[in-house]
Parts: sequence; C-alpha cells; structure tokens
Amino acid sequence: MRLRILTLNNLIFAFILLLCAGIAASAVTTTDPTWVKWHFSQLGEGGTLSAHMFNTTMIVSGLILWLYASQLRSAMMRQLSRHQVADFVHLYRLMFRSLGVALAGVGLVARDQHLLLHDIFGYSVFTLCVLLVFGSALIPQFFPRDLQMYSAGATIITVLLWAIHAGFQGNIVSMTQVEIVGATGMFIWLWLFTSHITSNSLRNPAN
Repeated sequence: MRLRILTLNNLIFAFILLLCAGIAASAVTTTDPTWVKWHFSQLGEGGTLSAHMFNTTMIVSGLILWLYASQLRSAMMRQLSRHQVADFVHLYRLMFRSLGVALAGVGLVARDQHLLLHDIFGYSVFTLCVLLVFGSALIPQFFPRDLQMYSAGATIITVLLWAIHAGFQGNIVSMTQVEIVGATGMFIWLWLFTSHITSNSLRNPAN
C-alpha cells in the first residue's frame, strides 16, 4: 500500500519548499558574498556549513523528483489512452528521473571538487528543464492551452536571458539572475503541470 503522503501534489510542494528554504539558508550563512555575482553552485564550494546545506538540499531535492517521477506514470496513464501515449508517458517519467539524478549530482560533486563533472550535471539540469517545459508547449494533443502558452513564454524568457548572459559574458545579466528567473519559471510550471494531472484535465487524444 502506497503512503498517501507520497502524492504528486505533496511531492512537488516539498520539492519547491526544500529548494527555496535550503538555498536561502545556505545564502544567508555563507561566508562568501561574491557568489551572487556568479551562480548558485558557488554556494556548494568550500566544505563549510553553508556549502553542506546547499549540497544536501540538491541531493534530497533530486530524490524527491525521482519519487515524483515514479508516481507520475500511473497518474497520467489513468487519464490517457494506453496504446497511444505509452511512449509519451514513459519519456516524461524518464526525463523527470534524469532531472532528479542531475540535480542530486550537482550536490554530490561540488564545483571545486570536479569542475567538469559538476558542470555536466548543472547543464543537464538546465537542458532537461527546458525540454520538459518547452516540450509541453509542443504537444497540444495532451496539454491544456494555458499550460502550453505559459510553457512557451517561460522558455523563451529564460533562454533569452541565458543568451544575453553568454553573449555579453555576464556583464549585463549574471548567471545567478538567469538561474533565479529560470527556477521561478520552472516552479510555476511544475505546479501547473501537477495541478492539471491531479485534476484530470489532460487531453486524451483517443476522445
């Protein structure tokens, strides 16, 4: 018997709350105020208490996303025609699981321990978030129009900010600002996405 606490709504609420609280606690207690000029990953460097808080937050958040992905398949398959959308549902579950692994990897491998491996995990998080959000805008046969419109807008804004950051080498927009906007957009999307699934408002192409 599955624990009632492990519902999609509870898991995504815990995920968002933990990430916000954990990162905020790390930012408040860090002894390196220059992190805000660079990126959140700098909070995980140095082996300090604040670094351990940041890294632990990433690891536990990744675990929560893995649990979320495990519950996602059954919730989506209850609404959609099995023979038409099985691959689609499996893909979304795989992407959420991969996102959980990548997020945990950011915490397991601090940037000052192994730069390349940390950056692989970090950019995997960014890429998977973009694919998940923008993907829902490109699949009109499954997702409601309000989610599609939000997904397209959030993706365009985040990618545009990242392009400005990269093009001007952080002189106009810092990576931290890109991460804040992107994370906020992702949190809202996760809440909308989960709400549509739990309220049985996905579109069944078989109907």
